[in-house]
Amino acid sequence: MNRRNLIILTFLTLGLKGRLALASKNPEALNITQHILDLMSAGKTVNIPAGNYLIDAISIKVISGSKLIFSKEAVFKVNVPDRSGGCIFLIDDKQDIEITGGTFNAEDDMIEVISIRNGAHSISVSEVMCNGCRLLRTDVMKSYVRINGSELNYNVNISECHGASSNIATRKAFIELHYIKDCNCFDCEIDGYYHGIMFWGGMQTQKEMGLWKILGKHPI
Repeated sequence: MNRRNLIILTFLTLGLKGRLALASKNPEALNITQHILDLMSAGKTVNIPAGNYLIDAISIKVISGSKLIFSKEAVFKVNVPDRSGGCIFLIDDKQDIEITGGTFNAEDDMIEVISIRNGAHSISVSEVMCNGCRLLRTDVMKSYVRINGSELNYNVNISECHGASSNIATRKAFIELHYIKDCNCFDCEIDGYYHGIMFWGGMQTQKEMGLWKILGKHPI
């Protein structure tokens, strides 16, 4: 890294730390979207402490090797620019990604926190709390007859995530697994969504997937 880039990264890190320190003390929510983008583009771990935040559901592109670590007391109000649906974090043909912690609050289930697409693999999602919004969807953006095995998403591990929703706007599931193999889902608690977990297209059997704990309406 040259001196100019090091100086820019230093100012970015110091500026973000100052804003996060204010967020932990200020009841007014800080929009964290651009900070997350800046840290990932600089190759830094995203580490967000306790506090009140806004985050935009604009399909933030997560790059390979990213770590997004949110305190369990980091509470995010999800801003939804497009009411047709979407996601907060988009993992498209990327690998070796960890997303941990955080509480994400949305008005209803139109939005998912994480979208995994097109041969993404080695993804870990743990201890994420969703109120209203859905957790995760995997997919391949091709018609069924054109998909080959190398384009399936694989090695996705979901553990100790929680979801609750009382305002249902879709018939989607808290966790939707399309075109995926080698997926494990452990100890997730789900309540109030139209479906808890749904899966089809290149999937394993339920027994091979792993173990989960599901509460509520139409769990599978």
